[in-house]
Amino acid sequence: MIRNKEMILRIALLTVLSILFAFELFHLFKIATNLRPAADDYCLAGIAGLNPIEYFTYWYTSFIADISTLVGNYFLIALPAVFLPYGIGTSVTFIACLVSLSAVFVMFMRFTTTKKRNRLLSITIVFCFTYLSWVTYWIVLGRGNSGNEISRGTVGDLVFFGSIMNWQAANINYVILPCIALLIYSKMFTKNFSSWNPIVVAVFGLIIGGSFYVLSSVFILLILSQLVFNYFKYEEATIKEFKNEVLVLIFALLSLAASYFSPGAQTRRLNYTQDVPILSIPKTAVEGIFDWFPTLYLPALLITFLLGATLFRIFAYLKINEMNLDVSKFVVTPFILSLLTFVVTKVSEMFAYKAWWHELSSRTYLFVAVFTFGMYCMQILVKRIRLEFTLLELVVFSTAIFVALYAVKQSSDAIIERKIRWEQGPAQVTPNMDPFDRETAWVNECWVQLEEKKRI
Repeated sequence: MIRNKEMILRIALLTVLSILFAFELFHLFKIATNLRPAADDYCLAGIAGLNPIEYFTYWYTSFIADISTLVGNYFLIALPAVFLPYGIGTSVTFIACLVSLSAVFVMFMRFTTTKKRNRLLSITIVFCFTYLSWVTYWIVLGRGNSGNEISRGTVGDLVFFGSIMNWQAANINYVILPCIALLIYSKMFTKNFSSWNPIVVAVFGLIIGGSFYVLSSVFILLILSQLVFNYFKYEEATIKEFKNEVLVLIFALLSLAASYFSPGAQTRRLNYTQDVPILSIPKTAVEGIFDWFPTLYLPALLITFLLGATLFRIFAYLKINEMNLDVSKFVVTPFILSLLTFVVTKVSEMFAYKAWWHELSSRTYLFVAVFTFGMYCMQILVKRIRLEFTLLELVVFSTAIFVALYAVKQSSDAIIERKIRWEQGPAQVTPNMDPFDRETAWVNECWVQLEEKKRI
């Protein structure tokens, strides 16, 4: 009788999840068919020729030289924008964001089952919860207007939500590449990493060093610190034991140097020439630590935490997969990275310019840390207290999911509303985000060139 009851409850839970996920995927389909480009998405697809050599040469010599960013721009923005319908083409990068975040959570959970059906079901559940939590995090954050309003305009954090949903160039730099860098780091300093193919390891280094400067600098610092720590921690440790980690570091530095000294970077640097007093750098860094705390908007963190806890609770109840959570690499590390990237961003802005979108990578890492922390805390409760479903638990989790589903609907409604404005003319995503769409001259020029390419 007990087994039959458990089986019925599992079937009921899977049925409820199927309905919830169907609702999610319906709105994801609406997003994917109605998304439209924004800001420099037009330029990344319209200005340069689509021959790979011509494309990379143009951007490397004129504007951007980060190889990882260029690859992402070419394959996730330029080609889809030209050869696919606008909605589908623009959504490629947004879907890639969800996939990269899901990959981070799958790596964190470290499933142990070998059954293909269970692994597929597990990955599907993770993807749907990632989408649910990701959209909810930015919408709730947007309602709170946390942090410094000077750099992001009077509409508050809704500019972040608008960019995450619409601005695919920002998604590559501030979501996809940070996730890839975290995944690469998670494989380093493990027993198996020393046996990896050196070519693959070198590519890892090129990817890290070829991301935007803040991300590259933070990870180079992180890897170097970990090397020094491990070397002195273990008395018998030698550099040879960390040869692949050193190789990643070397190629990351080479990739970063190639970007920094490129013609495009030198050209851009002329626009931001300014003398920065040396003493102001540590002062700005310390101030950045205190400025980071106002970004910790509690309602957004709480809903993310609860959704992470809900995800683990579902897995624990369904028993479709055993997990071995990697807390160090995917809870502690992204939390530290959130603070580090924020501080380094504030220092880097002294040499360039201030912009609200520079904070996106820090907030992305914070999302990852809080979501995984929610799973970890629920694991502790389930294992140590042998938690059973109670009415209170059901109410809390149901409320979190209800808020998340409402956020998903709001996100698709916002995309459709902008598409309607976009078809009639310029369509800024959010007020006070200029320059962001075709009402700005340089964006309109790129739009015209993109249209010409699509007609060929």
